[in-house]
Amino acid sequence: MTATPIRFLTFTLTLAPLLALSLTAVPAPAAHADSLTDDSESSLLFVETQPMALAFRGASLGVQYQRGHWRAGGGGYFFSYPDFFVNQMSGNADEGWGVRVRPAVWVEGNYALREDGSGFSFGANVLLARLAITNSNVAGETSYQSLVVVPKVSYTFVVADHLSIMPYLGVELRNKVAGETQLGDMEFEPASFLPLLGLSVGVVF
Repeated sequence: MTATPIRFLTFTLTLAPLLALSLTAVPAPAAHADSLTDDSESSLLFVETQPMALAFRGASLGVQYQRGHWRAGGGGYFFSYPDFFVNQMSGNADEGWGVRVRPAVWVEGNYALREDGSGFSFGANVLLARLAITNSNVAGETSYQSLVVVPKVSYTFVVADHLSIMPYLGVELRNKVAGETQLGDMEFEPASFLPLLGLSVGVVF
């Protein structure tokens, strides 16, 4: 891994807790005394996983902290892309490619319309992913690193006060930052734009 992704990885691993701490230090917005409620001082902690990662031979774990309307968090995951998904990438269809995320780490920030953790939220993720690629026609493996920005909209259902179910929709804007995409005499073409439809489930404290 080159110096650029190493510096970015260090940045991502330190930014999430700093964002959370900064949110705890921000006082509640000024308001009339008779309009203040306990909700204006409330904070929430979400611990989540993505079932799709488990379905595709992987795992994920993420944490989000919400104070007022603002959420910040981070996490990581790994999984293998199913063949039908790889074949949807322009330039790579039916060429025998296999793609595994090993691993990806992210930080994120969101604005929630409601302070109780439910409903719509809008924000973005920034992640660094290492993608290992193989090809059924060529021996060996190679890998590259991709920096990804993901604008997204989410909707959180909070069930029985402690179970969160959050479907989300967004787009992945990808940029290769290091590594190799050539394997033998074949060249894998990294996607620069991918639609994203996902689901996170977890617990709320």
